[in-house]
Amino acid sequence: MMRLHYAPGSAHSAAVRIVLAEKGMACDARALDLARFEQLDPAFLALNPEGMVPVLEQDGRVLVESFPIMLFLDEAHPGPSLAGADSRERYRVHKWGKYVETHIAPNLAIVRWRALGGQVPEAARAGLDRLPRPRRDLWRRAERGFDADTVAAAAAALDKAGER
Repeated sequence: MMRLHYAPGSAHSAAVRIVLAEKGMACDARALDLARFEQLDPAFLALNPEGMVPVLEQDGRVLVESFPIMLFLDEAHPGPSLAGADSRERYRVHKWGKYVETHIAPNLAIVRWRALGGQVPEAARAGLDRLPRPRRDLWRRAERGFDADTVAAAAAALDKAGER
């Protein structure tokens, strides 16, 4: 049985859950409350030291990052092909997946962080110190807050991405 660690409201988690539903696959779904920083709990960090969702456990393997998880599920499990029937279609899917990862997700995170108030609860601060440096540095930057210019630039980038 597969186990999916996900966060309600997380687009990355939702994408993996959609693939599971499209393929008619059942899994043990474990919700994490990102607002309470449950992704920084030591038990979760043991699965994914980056402290990010989603995480899929299957057959003793731990898979992280939504897009690679979706590609794995599509290839490893029968059912309708979601990434395309030929190499040209799969190329387009991979290209758009990378675009979402590099252009949409980072900007959405900044805008959403500001909209949600951008505060790290005191109880979660110790978890930040357990993260690897690049991820920890991003959290520390978010903890200090994003200035209005950064938020405006992120919102503009999202608008531009929506025009594609």
